[in-house]
Amino acid sequence: MSGVIAITILITIFALSEFIALKTKATLSTVLVLSTLLLLGFWGGLPTEIFEKSGVVVVGGNLIGVLITGMGNLLDFSELKRQWKTVIISILTVTISTIGVFFIGKLIIGRDLALAGAPIFAGSSTASIIMNAKLTEAGKEHLALFVIMMLVFQNFVGIPVASQLLKRAGKGFLLNKEEHILYEDTQEKESTVKKRKLLELPKSLSYPSMILAKLCLITALAFYTSILLKGAVNFIVIAVVYGTIFTEL
Repeated sequence: MSGVIAITILITIFALSEFIALKTKATLSTVLVLSTLLLLGFWGGLPTEIFEKSGVVVVGGNLIGVLITGMGNLLDFSELKRQWKTVIISILTVTISTIGVFFIGKLIIGRDLALAGAPIFAGSSTASIIMNAKLTEAGKEHLALFVIMMLVFQNFVGIPVASQLLKRAGKGFLLNKEEHILYEDTQEKESTVKKRKLLELPKSLSYPSMILAKLCLITALAFYTSILLKGAVNFIVIAVVYGTIFTEL
């Protein structure tokens, strides 16, 4: 299979997955449909080396840090303050559940598998990238494979449930007029008291390639920070933190 055919197939599958997600109003999410179509494709004879042939593996590996930095700049501190109860419940739930996955899991599948799987439960795709790299580097390929299996299974089970709960929360928000007033007031305050940020560039420099360049620079800074710390903190974790900090600046 040539590279151009491989990338065409993958992008077409992605476009179809997004179309189905839009039509079903996220009852079937993009990730769920994408996973299902790829699984059916591989069962039906789609070449397993399609990712390598398309160049997605190399490009994805080089850009993952940039994407994670981008995730960091999506965090909204004013929204986190407003939703402080949700933040506390989320932290407690993830912490207790992860501890449970490890301690109960090691009794059933052994310590190594439980230790490899617990972070995936908490951090999904980002955690799987970190764990996969570390386990492969340590020569524990069977555990790296288990991490991928755990992530895929989580997508098939967890995402449909999350989609339904989020839709229910969205409908509840639409019916809650008090919430609407709260957000309207906040938006009015933000528009009237918008201060220039410390490192904010002029609007003339807010074109797409400049934004991408900034993301790459912050990601590079995170990478070198990780080297200075001798790998004590994974560079992807630093990228999230830096993405958040530099968005505020």
